[in-house]
Amino acid sequence: MTEGLLEKLEEKMMVLLAEVELLRSEREHLSQENMSLKIEREKFEGRIKGLVSLFDSVELDQESAPSVQKDQSEYARPVLVEG
Repeated sequence: MTEGLLEKLEEKMMVLLAEVELLRSEREHLSQENMSLKIEREKFEGRIKGLVSLFDSVELDQESAPSVQKDQSEYARPVLVEG
C-alpha cells in the first residue's frame, strides 16, 4: 500500500514539475513578446512625435504667413440683361 502511494505521489510530482516547466517556458516567451512590444511602442511614439512636430511647424507657418484678403471689387459682379 505504501509503495502504491509513493508511486502516485511520484506521478503527481512529475506532472507538477512538467507543468512548472511549461509555465516557465510560457513566462519566458511572454517576457520576450513584452520586450518586443515595448520596442515597437517606442518606435510608434517616435513616429507620432515626429508627426506632431510636423503638424506644429505647418501650423506655425500658416500663422506667420501674411493673410491675403481680396477686395470685393476684384470679383466679377453679375450683370442682368433684359431681353
